[in-house]
Amino acid sequence: MSMEFDVIELLANEQLFFLPLNNVVEVYRIFDKCVRIYQPTNNSAKITLKAPWEFKPRIRACDKTFPIIPTVLIENALKYSLPDTNVSIDFGQEGSSIIVTVENYFWSTKDLTDDVFRKGYRGSSEHEGSGNGLYLAKMVAKQHDADLRVYSKSVATGVRLCQFTLIVPEATDAVLRMQGI
Repeated sequence: MSMEFDVIELLANEQLFFLPLNNVVEVYRIFDKCVRIYQPTNNSAKITLKAPWEFKPRIRACDKTFPIIPTVLIENALKYSLPDTNVSIDFGQEGSSIIVTVENYFWSTKDLTDDVFRKGYRGSSEHEGSGNGLYLAKMVAKQHDADLRVYSKSVATGVRLCQFTLIVPEATDAVLRMQGI
């Protein structure tokens, strides 16, 4: 519930996007906590987390804003997923970047574009929403020197695969020491 207030506060005061990265967190643990909160109680959908064994890379993060990214991505995936399909969250690493991909299947005749990150943009009017969640997630990603990307493709008539990929720099011990964290 407090996350909703953080979202409202960010919309009202976008200066919060300039808050410092004041903590070190494990990305997997933040997503795992969000999954535990949002895991549907009915059997129509399931969220799965996939990560390499002992996956524990850390990032520098702002406590107030970073959790907005997994919250928005998970909520949207659940909201738009086809009935009886899974939402998959995959974790990996490429060089010094942590890669998180949230994937689901949805009904649509057209692919998603970067328009989904525009403030107030609604790709579908079939579900409730303000069109601000992905905008905020993109801005929070920028605050964290990260990139948030969207990709979709047709997999059957009227069915598309949707992927949101977060690419965030890992906090190395040297960087943490330099910044006194």
